[in-house]
Amino acid sequence: MGDREDRLYAELERMNDLRHQSGFIDFEVKSDPPEEYTVIFTCRGMVDIDEYANQHVARIYLPAGFPYEEAPRVLFLTPSFHPNIAALIQMTPIQAKIQDLLRRAPDEDARRRVKEKILADEDMFLVKVCLDTLDENWSPAITLDRICIELGEMIQYKRYNVDSPLNQMAAMWAVANAHKLPIDSRSLLDLRALAGIRILEQSELGPDDFDVRFAGEGRRV
Repeated sequence: MGDREDRLYAELERMNDLRHQSGFIDFEVKSDPPEEYTVIFTCRGMVDIDEYANQHVARIYLPAGFPYEEAPRVLFLTPSFHPNIAALIQMTPIQAKIQDLLRRAPDEDARRRVKEKILADEDMFLVKVCLDTLDENWSPAITLDRICIELGEMIQYKRYNVDSPLNQMAAMWAVANAHKLPIDSRSLLDLRALAGIRILEQSELGPDDFDVRFAGEGRRV
């Protein structure tokens, strides 16, 4: 096997360890070699204002350039109400553009066609994540189990950033309700397991691969 396949199977081993260490995180693998995961989080999280759910599903894809050239790609398959998790249609610039299109439509029939076109666009409803581990602070030393813990902590509202949010309404809610957070204070792992989440030692990386960072559009979370 090549270096990438070795890493993919090592990540699967870490994910299996994570599943055994947590009562809140499970997953399915969609490919062999294991480069696509469906991860199920059964902790408490928000799906709208004053609306909660206890199951959240994310898809994580490890692209061809993983781990040295590309970070994992994460999409949530279930709704989320979080400053740093949002579908395009929830983002303020997109909402403003939609409102502008509706205002400029000459009649009600034209407005209806605009709405139908938006609702038919699946990309508008893909739920994206802004997380510094996946953006400007990505390094080949970061492992998939760590990413899953951080995603779970985002769902629980243990981890969020309101400075440059994807979802402005959720950011406003988080500021107004900071005294209520986190909404789920349970640990995703027991303390010994949490301390043992393994980050690859630099000795496992190639000599030219130290201190790799990639620029991303998101703010630190």
